[in-house]
Amino acid sequence: MNNFRGTIHTLHIALAIYSHWTLALFGIFIGSLFSFSLNKYSWLSAVLVIVISLASEGIIEKVSFVKWLLWLFPPVTQVLNDLNMGDSVQIGGEFWIHIGVATVYSIIGFILIERKFTRRNG
Repeated sequence: MNNFRGTIHTLHIALAIYSHWTLALFGIFIGSLFSFSLNKYSWLSAVLVIVISLASEGIIEKVSFVKWLLWLFPPVTQVLNDLNMGDSVQIGGEFWIHIGVATVYSIIGFILIERKFTRRNG
């Protein structure tokens, strides 16, 4: 029942846990952000954010001046690219920058959600 191409190392397990945890946090953040809205199309806004964050690399290639605007969206493609590297993942400066950006984005997102929640209920 070996479903993997090769042997699984600790690096693969750690990378899988990191990527799944981070993507779950992004999903919770986006879902919570749009659940506060009473608009009947709030789900459509959440889907738009997800689609833009997934397509951000292609959008930057076609329209380079929106690069700085796309920092507002979750860095999903960075996390997925790190996950898809497989055995060729390089734990170096760029990898740690991706982890730092994802962590800072998650922290800022949850601070915004917490403030929005306390303002709504307080």
